[in-house]
Amino acid sequence: MLFNVYGDIDKPSLLIMHGMMNEWKVCYEKFHRLTSDFCLIFPAMDGCYDGSVNFTSFADQCQQIEDYVREHFDGKLDMVYGISQGATLMDELLSRNQISIRAAVLDGLYVARQGAIVGKMMARQLLKIQKNGGELPWGIRHIMMPLTGMTDKDVVSFSCIYTGFSKVTAERNTHEQYTYTQSPDIANTKAKVYLWCDSKEPYALKSHRIIKPYLKDYEEEVFDGYAHGELFFFETEKQCEKLMSIGQKLQRDEVQ
Repeated sequence: MLFNVYGDIDKPSLLIMHGMMNEWKVCYEKFHRLTSDFCLIFPAMDGCYDGSVNFTSFADQCQQIEDYVREHFDGKLDMVYGISQGATLMDELLSRNQISIRAAVLDGLYVARQGAIVGKMMARQLLKIQKNGGELPWGIRHIMMPLTGMTDKDVVSFSCIYTGFSKVTAERNTHEQYTYTQSPDIANTKAKVYLWCDSKEPYALKSHRIIKPYLKDYEEEVFDGYAHGELFFFETEKQCEKLMSIGQKLQRDEVQ
């Protein structure tokens, strides 16, 4: 993984994890304004940046995050935020419980298993995007987008896909995502978990129903009228305000 850090290291730490096969720089562009409140850490998953090795597994990605946090942040993070697949990776990180995390925001979490066949189909769609210079194939526009509530206005969100990936990375990454199942070990996390999703995405809503019985301390917020990722791409300021509010609460709790 590639780790990019911005802001004062003495401020509360916030690790922000990008979505499936996305450029990490998109998260930086959306959330860099938070450097006044946090020390921001933007990892890039293997296979999603120039010069990277191929993607292997969520477990390997989490191991790399854990090793980095132990070395540079004494094994402790104040907050993590994951969008889409980034939320799934943060779910895995919480389930492993190898580093201290005080609060976790899972935005558009997908732990509702869809299976290896769907993973293969998605890998083929990603390879078509790569081959066609970013143009979305029929399967994305007419199957995947409707299933997540997306319409034509959301096509712009696919512009953040890193197109330098290998076939191996695409196949491994999508297999991990679409065969992922919720680990009951997340019940052991001490983090306060914030579940965010949009009302037009049935798989994220189903994922909430799957994860909630395991969580001891969580808050759920469903954004009415939105599709997958729309707040992230089009109304980031609202998310920034919410993240700042969570950070301020953590600081108040620390003082008390």
